[in-house]
Amino acid sequence: MSYWSCARYNLHLTNDEFYRLTPRQFDSLLKRHREQIEHEELLAGIIASVVVNFSLGAPKTGTKPADFMPSQWRTNVQKPRNERMTKKKRQRVANSLRAYFEARMARQGNK
Repeated sequence: MSYWSCARYNLHLTNDEFYRLTPRQFDSLLKRHREQIEHEELLAGIIASVVVNFSLGAPKTGTKPADFMPSQWRTNVQKPRNERMTKKKRQRVANSLRAYFEARMARQGNK
């Protein structure tokens, strides 16, 4: 998604308004927009959790509003850690790439 399309579609800015913004101002507007979305999700989540928790088929463990908030679902997923590239690992990657390209060149030479 481009910044321009986000500004036009989500923030409802005109082209002139968008191009007059500094990056810091644009970032502030995006943060405020995310806060608004999360607030609206929270309100809907409260209603949904109350309906589920007090229904005839209520779950044994109660639900929370966050269970119905898509913005909260992705925060519960663990992000993969960036591993530091050691010299040994770098050498293994380089060797495997060399082997791959050598094999590919040999196949092309046989054709």
